[in-house]
Amino acid sequence: MKVSVDISPEYREPYAVIHTDKVTEEIQRMIDFFSVSEAPITALQNEEDIVVLQSKEIYMVRVENGDTVIYGEKNKYRSRKRLYELGAQLGSQFMQIQLAVAFIIWFCFMRFYRREAREMNDKIQQMK
Repeated sequence: MKVSVDISPEYREPYAVIHTDKVTEEIQRMIDFFSVSEAPITALQNEEDIVVLQSKEIYMVRVENGDTVIYGEKNKYRSRKRLYELGAQLGSQFMQIQLAVAFIIWFCFMRFYRREAREMNDKIQQMK
């Protein structure tokens, strides 16, 4: 695919034109990408390839050894942005929780699950 960029002070807003003989999957992705009003999130994959991520592709963002790491469904990426910057960019779609809070939620869930399992087992025993 050929790409041409024309930079001029007369342009107030970026405008893209795609010349093609048919709308392929790649073209449709480009149309979807450019029509979204939210800013794309860029990250490094394999420490050298820059990828553009949409917020719907991101499952978790965390800091590991001082690096901001973005987790997708199958891959993880490194971002040059700080955690609070990504949080602001992702907006209300994501929430930030501390590890201790996540552990407390997990602990409460497991405690509830065990109690429910015990009660279910007791009911099964009473039915016999």
